[in-house]
Amino acid sequence: GDLRDLHRVGRRQRQMCIRDSSYLVRFYFVEPDDNAVGARVFSVSAEGYDLIDALDLAAEAGVGTALVKQAEVRIDDGTLDLEFMASEGAPIISAIEVLESAK
Repeated sequence: GDLRDLHRVGRRQRQMCIRDSSYLVRFYFVEPDDNAVGARVFSVSAEGYDLIDALDLAAEAGVGTALVKQAEVRIDDGTLDLEFMASEGAPIISAIEVLESAK
């Protein structure tokens, strides 16, 4: 499927059971709606640390264009805790990829 068809809107939290290690976490986003710049703005944190601040997909990538953001995350408690916090509109995510970092 196309990333534009796989999105979830409004999801506030996501938890994944995962073994303790360091990971590269990739976030795949697409703004599927014809939103104006500033209509959907949100941030993403993992394990309590801010990873993406004030993301505005319409401003950064445009409507219907995929955008990938990534960050290194260390897991020490067996769970990857993600939080999506909206400052305007509802957060949106199309996919999350978790890759164990090379040792």
